[in-house]
This record gives sequence, C-alpha cells and structure tokens, in this order.
Amino acid sequence: MHSYRSDLSLLRDRRFALLLSARTISILGSSFTPVALAFGVLDLPGATARTLSVVLAAQAVPLVRSSWSAGCWRIASPATG
Repeated sequence: MHSYRSDLSLLRDRRFALLLSARTISILGSSFTPVALAFGVLDLPGATARTLSVVLAAQAVPLVRSSWSAGCWRIASPATG
C-alpha cells in the first residue's frame, strides 16, 4: 500500500517548496489575466463585446504565431537520439 506521507515529505525541501509556490502563483496569474483583461476592456467608455473580442484575439496572435514557428522549426530540425 502506498503511503502519501512520503510524497508530502518533498515539501520539506525548501527549494522544491519555492518552486512549487512560484509555479502555482504563475499559473494562477496566467489564468486570471483574460478575466482581468475583459473587465478592463469592458470598463472603457464605449467598449462593446466586439472591442473585447478584438483585444482577446490580438492577445492570442503571438501565441499562435510562436507555436507555428516552433512547430516548423521542430519539423525541420534533424531527429536526435
């Protein structure tokens, strides 16, 4: 039978605890960004749902472009090991 207490002992390592907390804060921040952006854009005078969709699309363009570039680079690079 597996003891989960041995898994929790990993949190006693200061470096791991710092890494885990930093990753958790980073992921939460990245998750809240679209919500905060939506409230910020819709709070502007004259802003509509169309305005919000343009801003969110503009936010997604760099991600899509870098994903395509990374995919093309990976396909073009020779296979290793």
